[in-house]
Amino acid sequence: MPSNPISECYRILALCWEGYTWNWLYTSRVSGIQLPNASEYPSHSSIHVTPTSIAIYQITQSLPYHTNQFNIYMDNYFTNIPLFQVLRELGIGACGTARENKNAFPPEFHNSFPGLPWNHLCDAEVGCISDPVLALQWEDRVSVHLLSTIRQITDFVNHKLNKPRATSTNATTTCHAFAPGRQKEILPIPLIIDDYTHSMNGVDPADHLCASYPTQLKALRNWLPLLFWILDTSIVNSFLLYQFTHPNAKHCQFNLDVVTGLFNNSQP
Repeated sequence: MPSNPISECYRILALCWEGYTWNWLYTSRVSGIQLPNASEYPSHSSIHVTPTSIAIYQITQSLPYHTNQFNIYMDNYFTNIPLFQVLRELGIGACGTARENKNAFPPEFHNSFPGLPWNHLCDAEVGCISDPVLALQWEDRVSVHLLSTIRQITDFVNHKLNKPRATSTNATTTCHAFAPGRQKEILPIPLIIDDYTHSMNGVDPADHLCASYPTQLKALRNWLPLLFWILDTSIVNSFLLYQFTHPNAKHCQFNLDVVTGLFNNSQP
């Protein structure tokens, strides 16, 4: 990505839950996304599917979804209708923000609807008749675009919200709902929005924990950054598992204990 400060690197596609990395695939500028079982993608999907969608499908194959129900949340880089249809047929729910003017979102929602009031909803069902995907646009501080196979549009939940800044995109239509105070104690918002806000927290905690005590070192060999990431992720996963039996465990002390244990066991 030439516009980034670091233009060449590995990109990790990870499936995480509250910081624990369940499965992952990597991609690079030279070799692209590593798809060892790309031929196993369902052939019934006649719509063009990107390699990234195939990668997400492969990652979900490691879930024990035959005995459990899972819902996966993702950002707009991964969200598209064909992928959501395939996951729905596997019994996996999916929800994610969508890019407004891309093919992943219904054309009737492109370019938004100007002048809509705050907390207004526009929705439509897209995809094939047997596997529809809910597409919605919700007016908040900005226009929020989502695709989902999890919730119904009629489900709402009450929330306490802060008044948006005067410089926000939809300030002229949202500020009047909060006047004269700074907060609204009870405001109904779509439950699907609330789910996404509270559930889209798998990868970020993992990145935060890895960045707290990294093992990364400057190196000229192109495979070493990937090795360091695997090492960091393994330590973080071990710490999160350790916390199940030791709720008061501290991340820093756990890392020190790991280093001490490795050092002591390496002595002749």
